[in-house]
Amino acid sequence: MKLIRSSAGSPVDLSKHFFTLMNTLTSRAAFGRIYKDQDLLIESVQELAILAGGFDMADLFPSYKFLHVFTSMGSKIKTLHRNLDTTLNKILDEHNSEHTERCKTGMDDEDFLDNLFRLKNSGDLEFPFTTDHIKAMIVDVFSAGTDTSSTTMEWVMSELETFGAAIRRKTSLKLIATPYDLNSGDF
Repeated sequence: MKLIRSSAGSPVDLSKHFFTLMNTLTSRAAFGRIYKDQDLLIESVQELAILAGGFDMADLFPSYKFLHVFTSMGSKIKTLHRNLDTTLNKILDEHNSEHTERCKTGMDDEDFLDNLFRLKNSGDLEFPFTTDHIKAMIVDVFSAGTDTSSTTMEWVMSELETFGAAIRRKTSLKLIATPYDLNSGDF
């Protein structure tokens, strides 16, 4: 808010601020705090979304192995996978060491990752639950919790800008609609 307030009179890129807000909220919900490598994680997740949504000729003809070499999509995905795996390993290692310290001091508020690690260590599942599964869930949480929410907030702001004058003119905005209001369209 301070940043937006300080740039009064000049255009502000709200999409960037919404994206940052949703990243922060998702990180606090998943990890319990913001990690220094969170920006690398977000960049990797964004790049993953771009690559996954892009066109690749090798997807149409998977049996033609030479297409994978010509399109270079395979090497981009492998590089992204290595970067994402390294970043996630750093975050998980840091989280585990902090969790151990919190347990020693008796101040342990469990977060999403703590629950996933407890599930992994319990061995009660019918299938092996590994650290790779935890990494995949983190990527899913960040890709789903960040992009869609920030895009929705952008859409709401554009709708408010478009229809804001009509909303302000309608001074008799009712909070509770009666059946009469619904039939007449006056709500």
